[in-house]
Amino acid sequence: MNRNEIIVIGGDHHNTLAIARCFGRRKVQFKVLVHEDFKNYEELMISHSKYVKEGFVVEHNEDSIKKWLLLNKSEENKQFIFPCSDFAEYVIDNNYSELSQYYYIPGFTNRPGLVCKMMDKYEQKKWADSNNILTAKSWNIVKINGEFAIPDDIIIPCIIKPQVSAFGHKTDIKICNNQEELFREITSFNSSSYKELIVQEFIKKDFEICAVGCVTSAGEVYGGVIKKIRENPPNGGGSLTFAKFIDDVDINKKVNAVLCKLIVDKYNGMYDIEFLACKGKVYLNEINYRHSGNGYALIKSGMESPYIWYIRNKCIEIPQNVGTKNRKIYFLDDFNEFSLYRKKYISLFNFIADFFKSRAHSIIAINDIGVLLFKIKEILKKKRS
Repeated sequence: MNRNEIIVIGGDHHNTLAIARCFGRRKVQFKVLVHEDFKNYEELMISHSKYVKEGFVVEHNEDSIKKWLLLNKSEENKQFIFPCSDFAEYVIDNNYSELSQYYYIPGFTNRPGLVCKMMDKYEQKKWADSNNILTAKSWNIVKINGEFAIPDDIIIPCIIKPQVSAFGHKTDIKICNNQEELFREITSFNSSSYKELIVQEFIKKDFEICAVGCVTSAGEVYGGVIKKIRENPPNGGGSLTFAKFIDDVDINKKVNAVLCKLIVDKYNGMYDIEFLACKGKVYLNEINYRHSGNGYALIKSGMESPYIWYIRNKCIEIPQNVGTKNRKIYFLDDFNEFSLYRKKYISLFNFIADFFKSRAHSIIAINDIGVLLFKIKEILKKKRS
């Protein structure tokens, strides 16, 4: 294949790296666009992958991404865009009318802007309620005259989140166990740039589930279901570090109920859907309309969802040598898991045992070792400074 087919857009993160490796191994030509402020391309982790032949970096803002896409459009063929961050997905959907002339864009068919709307967590809550999908109780709070007011009926414990993840930071997610903590955390947001926040009843989960994969334009679903085993920080709201794929009939019903609604709404793209299991109930936590941070594990498990979405949207049958079955493997986010060990949340024995138990790793790949070497070099450089 001599012409470029794909633009992968995201942060300098293993989400972006996973798709680059997927298409690189399939010998599909692609470019990577990273949105990172104050960095040169050579300073990025992704630039050290042997599969990335063409990479670019722009500032982390909407105009820079849009301008780059319009300058790099192909007059010969439409290219596919793969967003690997919430911000990238927001930008392409917010500029759907213009960009769709030159690119195949994931999203809701003939409904530009709906992904942007649905990235608002309170809008997701209303969508779930209208479809009889169980979610935690939620409150939308708005900044008025520079201050956020606290509703009287908020349930404690609760969790505060930025309303739209594309413009938020994970460090701004706060868990409040009493009224004093709630007042302190809400007050701390008064000086922030946020105009709206969402406060949700904090579900003390028994475990967390994540459904990852893709929905094609024909309504076909290719994906798997993950059960989180460990997270960092281990406070009930951290990022996954160690997990496994599962096949549970009751959980699959809950996942399929959400996916069926997305198909009815004519969604066509990658998905990352979070659920919380608590006392026999399964709550929808969040839908991300992009490639999952756990996508590397799904690909390694045998389900090459990015490549499948690409060829099925070209109306090409899936070749026999392309994986469509999800093996029930363990997987590990390498540096995030190592951070748990360093903080003494897990023992050295557990870290080593689970490292070798895992069949998928977020960064480490023997056939793409340059990324790991770069990460180690960066860690050593920080220690010296």
